Amino acid sequence: MSSSDAKSADRKERVIAISKSIEPTLRTLAWLLPGRFDDSELVAEMIFSSLNILTQSQDAHSADRSLHAHSRYTTANWGKAHALSTRLLSLITAVQLLGEIVMHRREKRDSQGRHARQRWNYITSVEALKFTLKLVILLKTQLRPLISPCTPSRDQDASLDPESEEGENGARARGAKGTRSVAELMKKYGSVDHYLYAAALDTDSLTPPPALVRPLSSGVQIASELMLIAEPLVYVLALRRQFDRTQTRTKPWRTKSEWTPLLLSLSLSVLSRQLRKYDQRSRSGVSPYAFDVNKSSIESNEQNRREQSFIRYLLRGPIWNDFTKPRVESVVNRLQNWPLIGLAAGIVGDYIPLIDNYHFYTSQ
Repeated sequence: MSSSDAKSADRKERVIAISKSIEPTLRTLAWLLPGRFDDSELVAEMIFSSLNILTQSQDAHSADRSLHAHSRYTTANWGKAHALSTRLLSLITAVQLLGEIVMHRREKRDSQGRHARQRWNYITSVEALKFTLKLVILLKTQLRPLISPCTPSRDQDASLDPESEEGENGARARGAKGTRSVAELMKKYGSVDHYLYAAALDTDSLTPPPALVRPLSSGVQIASELMLIAEPLVYVLALRRQFDRTQTRTKPWRTKSEWTPLLLSLSLSVLSRQLRKYDQRSRSGVSPYAFDVNKSSIESNEQNRREQSFIRYLLRGPIWNDFTKPRVESVVNRLQNWPLIGLAAGIVGDYIPLIDNYHFYTSQ
């Protein structure tokens, strides 16, 4: 290794060490900031965005040595267009809320309402760009379903996290070689057999990266995936149309047709889900919820994430305003005077205005 490479590696190690020491503190501080002072949510989101960009860079650097299925799939060579699209999509996702908060700050200082239209222009442009990037990723991966996140992430691969034991001692995940005494193995694993079970490779580790996610094999599956990709953009376009109709600064769903954007979004999500389940049942003849021996951990995790994503509709539009929000406020008000619990309830209450005012708090 040349001296320049050694210096570069040393700098990267120092950056990782610094981020390891201050990142948890900064994230905790950012969680507690909203509601504490004017523009506190802007400061908090600046911290979150900066940390997310930093961790994305670190994870991408560390993923080359990881044997985890998600890291291997997201770093597979699908071409330059795919690599650029995934990086841009991850970057946009990291900073989209920060941009909306900045636009909202300008809107609050505008007495004529011109910046309200600019904010919706920004939201629509971001969703349109994300839709385009997702289509590029879908095509470049030869019609394989999109996974989230689309770049290496320590949330999926613990070996990328320098704070985790696997990240520090990742001989298995990073392919490092070394020797350990039997006494050391007995102390950590209880027995040598337990160590061998822990070190054994699973089927995902032996599967080539492109085969970890199976391509869409029918028109029904492709239609289902396209609906899922288009849903965020359709929802924003419906909200934008509501705003253009009202020409006011009030929330666009608080009109006579307040349910229209929400129902459009929910219909696309449900239809996409049901088409995927129906096609799976019609092809295999078994329940779509049955155990699939050919399904990788990436596909299982993505399916679970898509099922859980329906929870976000409790935080959207009239469902949030008429059902969820009153109940959350009631619980917060009841618990505010309780020791310790009241502190947590107050933090939850500080986030209610953020859900009211910002689209990207409840978007994917």
